[in-house]
Amino acid sequence: MGYLNKATITVDAILTNRGRELLAQSGRGALTITKFAVADDEIDYGLYNVAHPEGSDYYGSIIENMPVLEATPDEQQIMRYKLVSLDSADFANTFVQSNGTIVIPTISGFEDRTVTSTSPFSTFDIATNPGFPENYTLIVANANLVNIYGGTYNATNNSTPLNTASTINANGSITLKFTGGANGASTALFTIGKITGKTGSTTATLFGDRTGATASITITVN
Repeated sequence: MGYLNKATITVDAILTNRGRELLAQSGRGALTITKFAVADDEIDYGLYNVAHPEGSDYYGSIIENMPVLEATPDEQQIMRYKLVSLDSADFANTFVQSNGTIVIPTISGFEDRTVTSTSPFSTFDIATNPGFPENYTLIVANANLVNIYGGTYNATNNSTPLNTASTINANGSITLKFTGGANGASTALFTIGKITGKTGSTTATLFGDRTGATASITITVN
């Protein structure tokens, strides 16, 4: 979704593949929007000019007149810098400092990874910082490259991947949910595993369901 005309707040919205699938199957009644997100991907805050010769009314004039992004259904390319609100009591002790400054939550432990025939598994130990109990949504753009396992991979205990036919989206990506540990300590452990015979690279994006924290990486399969 994107604003076409900032003066009249005209909005351009397009459906994802899943949205079009629901519309085709069940009509408009299937498209019940319960949540939405806003982002500022296209804004360069470095252009805010407090030395503008016309005064304070013009400090943000360049930003206000920047072109906005056209709507696209690819979550890997847009909505990467979501706006979040952390002023509720649930977040206050962690993200709102005593002087009122808000600390934006970030995700640690989610970095680019490579899996190969000789090293086919790689485990992530992720956390939301500052330490906060979090639940996560993981989206891997190409479901054909890797399997996802809960915890540290063990051929005896958890050899069955979490990604099944029910977790693969219409566009060929994987969507999985993970529950973190208390206070961000030893949080959601999960492992990616190479699928035999597959090579290539894919983007993986992790979302903090409670805080809105986001991180994206590249997974390479050799």
